[in-house]
Amino acid sequence: MNLYKISQLAEQDLEDIWVYIAQNNQIAADKQIGDILNRLVKL
Repeated sequence: MNLYKISQLAEQDLEDIWVYIAQNNQIAADKQIGDILNRLVKL
């Protein structure tokens, strides 16, 4: 069960990161965001 909430500001940051990376490689952008979210649950 997920016991964390991502703020709107953090969500926007993640979207901005995705857009920046996806300009060159959408698959890498998906992987990077997935990696960030997977690490979030370990905090």
